[in-house]
Amino acid sequence: GHAVPPPDGPPGAYPLTGMRRLPTLTPRQYERVTLVALVLLFLIILTGTAVRLTGSGLGCTNWPRCGESIVAPLELNAWIEFGNRIITGLVGIPCVVAFVLSFKRSPRRRDLIVLSGLLPLGVLGQAVLGGLTVLFELRPGFVMGHFLLSQLILVSAVALYWRAAHEPSERPVHDRRVVLLTRVLLGWGAVVLFAVTLATAAGPHPGSNG
Repeated sequence: GHAVPPPDGPPGAYPLTGMRRLPTLTPRQYERVTLVALVLLFLIILTGTAVRLTGSGLGCTNWPRCGESIVAPLELNAWIEFGNRIITGLVGIPCVVAFVLSFKRSPRRRDLIVLSGLLPLGVLGQAVLGGLTVLFELRPGFVMGHFLLSQLILVSAVALYWRAAHEPSERPVHDRRVVLLTRVLLGWGAVVLFAVTLATAAGPHPGSNG
């Protein structure tokens, strides 16, 4: 028989045959992929807000089922909570796609691979934390962790999109003072988010203490 020629690239670069078959993406095409993931991750924030503001955190009293069924009963609070679960699962798909396609971007960049890998891991962690939040009946620590993790995922998605839109040789901002002030603002924003969770995490209703 004839010898099968090795795939292009260094040995072990494409360990999965399916990945070898995926088309190569230009930087602009991959940027669009990261934008889709970013927009859908922001959607999770909105649905989570709806759960919180309507007091639907225990609309489904268990997890992964909703009551006695895998589908929520015909109740508003149950479907608000259940809808958030469904969207979380769906958003995991573009996050996985962004990670897989980071290997097919040409030229390939390690920073984009690392950042994109945080997205599916974060969504998986978010699903687990969401389940624990329900199982432990909205204990403040789980509520806070659930919210803060969603913010970290969103920050990672923003960073991924920003970096995908610029090559390492490009520096959109040349003023070091602007860069330093932006970092300070990022840290201050994290403090504010943590303080907000302390004010609203306890209890099944927003702002309650019991």
